[in-house]
Amino acid sequence: MSPGEAQELRLEQYLRIHRRCVEIFRPDQRVRQELRLPQNCNCADIVALHSPRAAVTEVTVAESKGTDILTALVQLGNAAAGALECFVGLQTVHLLIYVPRLVQTEAGRSPGPGFTVVSSTRELFVLQDAQASNIVPARARIELGHPWNRWLPQVQRQDIELLVG
Repeated sequence: MSPGEAQELRLEQYLRIHRRCVEIFRPDQRVRQELRLPQNCNCADIVALHSPRAAVTEVTVAESKGTDILTALVQLGNAAAGALECFVGLQTVHLLIYVPRLVQTEAGRSPGPGFTVVSSTRELFVLQDAQASNIVPARARIELGHPWNRWLPQVQRQDIELLVG
């Protein structure tokens, strides 16, 4: 098993144990299939349902990454849009990136170039975009066209949580 696959499995276990997710779509190929996304789009590794599919109102869209946070933002956004399009009663979408470590930079602790974090809870952080002179909350991006791009305002309201494992 590769280090990336092992990290993805740890993320899945976290979602099952700590977030009590009942159904998990993984890997990204299955996520695309379940959410009816284009086969060639960037997509998150995991979409986790917090209740059975027939009554789902809350999901966590999660991506396991090394340091390429920019790509993760697109993967999260596309999958979140897919979930909002697919699950009619969906009310809450959590966005989560899982990284192996943070490194200390001039701007603060960082999961990858151009990004920092602020503490949220004991184990979670909120991702910050530090690519410009002002550090602001990072936001997911949607690179898909219609019908998924109509969810951009809702997706970009969400903070992106960061879990370090």
